[in-house]
Amino acid sequence: MSALWRWFKRLLKLAVVGALLALAVGVGAYVYYSRDLPEVEELRTWRPPQVTKVSCRDGSVCAEFYVERRTWVDVRTLPPHVRDAFLAAEDADFYSHGGLDYLGIARSAVKNLRPGGMKSGASTISQQTCRALLLTQERKLSRKIREWILTPRMEKALSKDEILNLYVNTIYFGHNRYGVEEAALFYFAREGPHHR
Repeated sequence: MSALWRWFKRLLKLAVVGALLALAVGVGAYVYYSRDLPEVEELRTWRPPQVTKVSCRDGSVCAEFYVERRTWVDVRTLPPHVRDAFLAAEDADFYSHGGLDYLGIARSAVKNLRPGGMKSGASTISQQTCRALLLTQERKLSRKIREWILTPRMEKALSKDEILNLYVNTIYFGHNRYGVEEAALFYFAREGPHHR
């Protein structure tokens, strides 16, 4: 019995030391990667480049000028089914989490570590917005750690609707079309979804 107790105490000590080391590494990484991060508060007033349309005398569009083909639309004007489609496809728990889906991150890590398994992501809408507007698309652990630090900050600085607004207006739909409005114009040859 005493030998079993000694092994248990040793394991307990190892677990405590391991937990303290993990905590120290976590705090060190947080401090290191928090340096020089962009300010999330600037996203409140940020507006991306949009299409400039020149109208002819008869009201038709004569010319369009743009770097990124985008027409800003307020998410509150979108029909509920359009909002619901984005949430269902990208982040069903968007309105209930704090920016990070920890269970999804753990599930994705397990899938990605399996030999021969398909690579999967666990990025929430908030993370995707943070990455698109404040970071880069590079596939590095350092960028992911910065994203994990910045996303909760963005969630505190902006409302959920403000984050969703940024998301639906910055997502890339191909063919140099950014945002849901330009995607609707291109793929369905009609005014965007906020007109429904």
